[in-house]
Amino acid sequence: MILLARGVMVDLLNILVVKRKNVFALPTDMPIEDGAFIEPITVGLHAFHLAQGCENKNVIIIGAGTIGLLAIQCAVALGAKSVTAIDISSEKLALAKSFGAMQTFNSSEMSAPQMQSVLRELRFNQLILETAGVPQTVELAVEIAVLMPNWRWWARCIRICI
Repeated sequence: MILLARGVMVDLLNILVVKRKNVFALPTDMPIEDGAFIEPITVGLHAFHLAQGCENKNVIIIGAGTIGLLAIQCAVALGAKSVTAIDISSEKLALAKSFGAMQTFNSSEMSAPQMQSVLRELRFNQLILETAGVPQTVELAVEIAVLMPNWRWWARCIRICI
């Protein structure tokens, strides 16, 4: 039996005591490789839930690591109108595109105002999900949101990702 503990850092521990309500058994027929994706995929899904879904919304995902790439796939599967990925890695941005991102921006090559001008043409105004969890990307998310007309910033999503 493989156990997942919600909200607990389990790295480098030999013994872990967790409340029963925070432990979930994986189905015995689920490969551990599939089970390993449950936590990172739920980060994006939870953010979309807090934002009242992403169907027919233009979504920007900042950070194309594991959580960001899974969030891109979820946004596409949940019917996002468009998905834009922002990262500093060209390789990760290529993966993002292969997973359904319609456009990508390398934030080491473009400023927030430059990205905003392209996004404004697409009438982006709906949802930004910051998945990298570093101060620079949180700042970038706020910069992009503030520059947008009719922007909404989902502050609760920030709390999840930092």
